[in-house]
Amino acid sequence: MQPREYKIGERTYVLKKLVLGQLSDLAKIYKKYTKELTTEDDNSYMQLIVSMLESGDLTKLLGIVLCEKGKHLKEKDIDEVTQYMEENLEMDEMMEIIKDFFTMIGLPIEPLSNKTTKGGKTSR
Repeated sequence: MQPREYKIGERTYVLKKLVLGQLSDLAKIYKKYTKELTTEDDNSYMQLIVSMLESGDLTKLLGIVLCEKGKHLKEKDIDEVTQYMEENLEMDEMMEIIKDFFTMIGLPIEPLSNKTTKGGKTSR
């Protein structure tokens, strides 16, 4: 995956391939959500997102994986990025970043708008 850029508030953030330190930080979050990540239920990603929003882990995940354009990872303050996301990130952009993130790590998710309901069942 090529690096992706997102304009959030007055800043531009970049999502690119993760490095070992980021993976280590993500592993701490991942442990809490293995059920949602290993379920093939069509709603598992939405359940994951809601669970992570409730716990505050979603903004933490974004603080780990995103880096302000022009800055090195070692310059990043995850808590500051997390706070900035809470104050500036809109839902549509959040969903795009999440979709891009899961695609990058090999767990692609379909946008909810691509799913249609037929006879009460969700289809792809």
